[in-house]
Amino acid sequence: MKLNDEEIRDMLRQAMPPADSELNADLWPRMLRRLDEGSGRMVWFDRILLLAVPVAMALFPAVIPQLLYQL
Repeated sequence: MKLNDEEIRDMLRQAMPPADSELNADLWPRMLRRLDEGSGRMVWFDRILLLAVPVAMALFPAVIPQLLYQL
């Protein structure tokens, strides 16, 4: 079965309606509220990463200049 271009366009329009480009509300106040709430707790993965840096620096001191260069 061969479809022409117009049939393909119609099928695409039916499958994917146009996106609404306008926002219903301003997102900035919600973002500020979320930042003010802040969980403030560290999850286990954050703690592992925080401990991994000094351990890596102690085991591989040659890496210290490279890490400082990246800052």
